Amino acid sequence: MAVTPLAVADTVLAGTVDSTSHGFTITNNNPFAAPLNYSIAEQPNAPWLTASPPTGTINGGLSNSIGLRVDFSGVTPGTYATNLVVSGNDPANASDTVNVTFVVNAAPVIGVNPDSFFYAISGGDSITGSVTIRNTGLGPLTYTSTVEGGYAGETEDNVGNSSLTLATSSALMRGGVVQVTSTVQLLEIRAWLNITVSRELRYIVYENTSGTSFSKIFETTVASSGTGTQWYSSGPVNIVLESGKRYAIGVNWPALAGLSYFWQASAPVPVPISFGTLTGGLAQSIFPPPATITQGATSSLYYTQLVTASGRWLTVESGASGTVAPGDSTLLGFKATTNLIPVGAASASLLIDNNDPVTGQVTIPVVVDVLTGVTEQEPGLPEEYALNQNFPNPFNPVTYIKFALPQESAVRLNVYNMLGQKVITLIDGHQSAGYFTVQWNGRNNSGRSVASGVYFYRLEATATAGSASFNSLKKMILLK
Repeated sequence: MAVTPLAVADTVLAGTVDSTSHGFTITNNNPFAAPLNYSIAEQPNAPWLTASPPTGTINGGLSNSIGLRVDFSGVTPGTYATNLVVSGNDPANASDTVNVTFVVNAAPVIGVNPDSFFYAISGGDSITGSVTIRNTGLGPLTYTSTVEGGYAGETEDNVGNSSLTLATSSALMRGGVVQVTSTVQLLEIRAWLNITVSRELRYIVYENTSGTSFSKIFETTVASSGTGTQWYSSGPVNIVLESGKRYAIGVNWPALAGLSYFWQASAPVPVPISFGTLTGGLAQSIFPPPATITQGATSSLYYTQLVTASGRWLTVESGASGTVAPGDSTLLGFKATTNLIPVGAASASLLIDNNDPVTGQVTIPVVVDVLTGVTEQEPGLPEEYALNQNFPNPFNPVTYIKFALPQESAVRLNVYNMLGQKVITLIDGHQSAGYFTVQWNGRNNSGRSVASGVYFYRLEATATAGSASFNSLKKMILLK
């Protein structure tokens, strides 16, 4: 019997629960020996540690992996140690001892405010906002932030066309090769196919390494394609195509009858596309997609479509990463550039990854309604602040709230439920002087419809210049 390693040590945070990072191996070294029977005992007992499986049988020449689960929920910082005694029926080595030591440091506890944003605003404006990140724990909080979604400047580029069609039962990979001159985000791959027998489809991206050699950098599988003549989608791809690089992008299917693909022969390549040039087709006779391929020049283009984005309407502007001391807080600033958003509602999220052992990632939804945003309704300037009764009232599902600002002001318009809990923020930013109307569609900050009932809306405004301020609360009824 051999046990390796004979020591397991780590430094973790209070509150850590981990079943995958630690363990050891028990081996029956003699391939001709009888089975090794083993058992594991803690000395002393350690309620924070579990070895699994605690007993077992190992045939000659084989090994068992022993997983260690640690649970430091509710413990105080300090050093925690025990010995795991491994006993077996090996007459030459009846037992081995694994020393287990964990240093537990004080853990941070993350909190954010607000936990979501909803804006109704006219197109062409920009919104700036901030999230307060607070550490209510006892250890330093480290965090980094990213944006999920929020892509802007979406473009669809066709590879080839549907001038020719070919029925096949072969395993084929079809698409195009592109030379990128402007860095973009590849959002989706589509293939125009006629499928009569549903099958697995794999969408792939290869990056050119040298000459005609390409290495796979992305693959996603659609397990059941469905049938019909239509665009078949990869779903979200979300990888960066870098300027100066060449990529082979397309779809791959297994050998199975009931599929026809569409293509263009003798295309006048290279063909300009929105982010570079289409230099030729992707044509391979293989399934599944290998790690590398060799793709020479071809003027045959296979009808696919590449959906890309040139930027994001939601960006982090300040405080993107950092460390927050216990009891302290910091601000993460963001910007929503609404002239990059198509008419209608757009949603994205701020993701805050951190070292809180309980809440390692916080997601903050940001929803912007451009179609039904703040609009100026009347000419001239009002003489005083005012908040009108919503109309219609009762309403289902849409109502309008009018207000007046006699001068440029920092404005916040929130909707609350009967418990005083915030349902949605309709405005949070600076507005010029004038008369305005905001639409509320009966949804909360996460974009979900709220229940029928009584709601309150509060307008808070503070003049940008001077000391004038305004605060008014009114009631409205959502009746479904």
